[in-house]
Amino acid sequence: MLPPDINSSQSNFTIQKQGENIPAIRFGLASIKNVGLSPVERILSARSQGSGFKSIEDFCQRLDMYNINKKTLESLIKAGCFDSLGRRKALLKSLDKVISMAQIERKKRDAGQTTMFDFWAQTSPIPTTMVYKEEDSEVTDKQKVNWERELLGVCFSHHPLDSLYPELRSIITTACSEIDAERANGVVVTAGMVTTMQEFHTRDTRPFIVATLEDAEGSVEVTAWPRVYENTKELWRKDNILIVKGEVKMRNG
Repeated sequence: MLPPDINSSQSNFTIQKQGENIPAIRFGLASIKNVGLSPVERILSARSQGSGFKSIEDFCQRLDMYNINKKTLESLIKAGCFDSLGRRKALLKSLDKVISMAQIERKKRDAGQTTMFDFWAQTSPIPTTMVYKEEDSEVTDKQKVNWERELLGVCFSHHPLDSLYPELRSIITTACSEIDAERANGVVVTAGMVTTMQEFHTRDTRPFIVATLEDAEGSVEVTAWPRVYENTKELWRKDNILIVKGEVKMRNG
């Protein structure tokens, strides 16, 4: 599957040809959390009236930013839709300035005044760093993965676990995404990044934890019962990568 892209994605999932004419599914914009169909229709309409968007400024200038709110644009950036136009950190940092400038330019255009965008359109391409400046640093892979999981339900960025797979290959028996009913009552060794966790107590008040471990392909819920939890409590932290050995149990069965 191909990630969402502001210049390539349609409203729904579509089939697009890639290198060597190989078909692949492109993630649809309307399936991104906090976006919705109405803003996507406006985006596609603006995109169809010219070439692809050249920058975040070009995007804001060609759309009515009074009808597409900041949260929608933040979600598009965090989901990676603008990765071909700039780094997520720089785009998010400059978002307020870009939106404000686009709204001012829109008011000038409605009043019949020449705007900065009109001037650049007549002389040279719209600059891609008009307001923001690219930075050497970027959000971490962990942050990208978290955003994509939240907004897309899947991750396309480099998962923090990927670089460890050469070492883990000889240790783990099953990936998180492979743990299913067929492995019920069997013992597996898996590895994943802690994404959620919640502490509970047994009837005799001993604490245990239920957490979610995630790899690049999926996730699994794990329970560390009181004795194990007591000996490993310091390891159960969000974003920590853990190797876990345990028996597979299916709920309601």
